[in-house]
Amino acid sequence: MELIISIFLVFLGFFFKNKIISKIQLFWIWILISFNNGGPDYDGYESIFIESARKLQFNFFKPGVLYSNGAYIFHKIGLNLEVYTIITSSIALFFLCRIVKKYSKNPNFVYSCFIVFPLVDNIIQKRNFLSMIPILLSIDLLIEKKKCYIVKSFILIIIAFNFHVLGIIYLVYIIVPFFSLKNIKKISLVILTIGLILMPILDEVAKILFRFASSRVELYFFDISMRLPFYKASCFVIIHLLMFCYVIFSVKFKNKKDTFDKTLLKINYVFLFAIPLYFYDSTFLRIYRNIFILNYILIGNYIYERKNSINRKIIRVFFILFIILLFLFMYALLGQLKYSGLVLPLFNNNIVLNFFREVIF
Repeated sequence: MELIISIFLVFLGFFFKNKIISKIQLFWIWILISFNNGGPDYDGYESIFIESARKLQFNFFKPGVLYSNGAYIFHKIGLNLEVYTIITSSIALFFLCRIVKKYSKNPNFVYSCFIVFPLVDNIIQKRNFLSMIPILLSIDLLIEKKKCYIVKSFILIIIAFNFHVLGIIYLVYIIVPFFSLKNIKKISLVILTIGLILMPILDEVAKILFRFASSRVELYFFDISMRLPFYKASCFVIIHLLMFCYVIFSVKFKNKKDTFDKTLLKINYVFLFAIPLYFYDSTFLRIYRNIFILNYILIGNYIYERKNSINRKIIRVFFILFIILLFLFMYALLGQLKYSGLVLPLFNNNIVLNFFREVIF
């Protein structure tokens, strides 16, 4: 039943523009993310919650410290991980909704894409989801360029890092306001080329640059069991490049390009640096994945411009197909757990959905 509801809402969002539909979609996303109480990685979060109850941490240059301190406070006032997840995820979704509402001309399309991918990952990877929000807010500051926006953006990225270690990587896009698109292209291609050349020793480079997160470096770069075969890693490269191409196409052929389009295009160029990392661990896709919702906004705005050209019809069909295939690749073809081990447990372990099951059945 839950899968049918998700498919129905995705279908409505892809082909209809309606405020009521977008509100229902957002409500469904809220239920699935905020009221999750089981599934992949949940035992790990319970361990983190219990471990965090020992003491407060004041080293804010330690990854994940904000999440741990929040867990400490909730534990001390007698609240459990379920309540902690409901409150933190609800706050995160509030800001996510504000960003979509601010920039999207068709939130229905954006939420449909988000439900297909990466909603499942955002339910499972709770710290990364919380880290994603300050990252999106920092990009919002770069777009608006209001007073002290660089300093504020920097602070937000540090906050993201305090939820998840990969948050620190987003410092790279702070350079965006200082360079033209032409120069960003040159810098990005140079960095990508260097990354590809140094790919065999990137693990050693990471060990030097990220000493403050040595345990994560060991996991992401030196744990051979996490390595993907070359053909699977290449699939992640293709996913990245296809999304990148959709963004370029949408900006290039858009009638009126605004600051949002121009800034996001630059950021997409910057994130080309992540491509060599996929050959170490598929986890690194989340670096680019965290801004997918902004790409959905950009592509959706292009598709739903008033001028209904054949280009827009074609890109809509192919992009929807791309998102569906991405879901199938990530949750049905890749890894050992697949759909039955990744997606179904998220429907089966949900406070609200279980309540209605008990009431109805």
